[in-house]
Amino acid sequence: MSKPWEKYLVGDEPCTYLRIEQSLSKSTSVSLLWQKLPDVARTLEFSGSGMIVTKVMLNIQSHSGHLQEILTNWRSKKPTQATLGNLINVLRNHQLNECAEVLIKEFGT
Repeated sequence: MSKPWEKYLVGDEPCTYLRIEQSLSKSTSVSLLWQKLPDVARTLEFSGSGMIVTKVMLNIQSHSGHLQEILTNWRSKKPTQATLGNLINVLRNHQLNECAEVLIKEFGT
């Protein structure tokens, strides 16, 4: 049985891009998330996934900025599939279980 928060659309209240980013930044696995961000981006069909590491290294864009861009792009491409539940599944598929748990704790209460 699905929980109401699993159906929250990414970008809408209460599941705003900023709140997702802030929640993930509290995760003890946030550095692993940043390492795997290009892979997560590819899963969410983000066309600029190959440039993420380069832009971060050149201080063109932060990891947080990329995360918001990735989520915004996902929502525009898949407006009904861009749910918190699907994002949590993507994180788990990339062995980012602790990040997924942080989102569950943040939005599941």
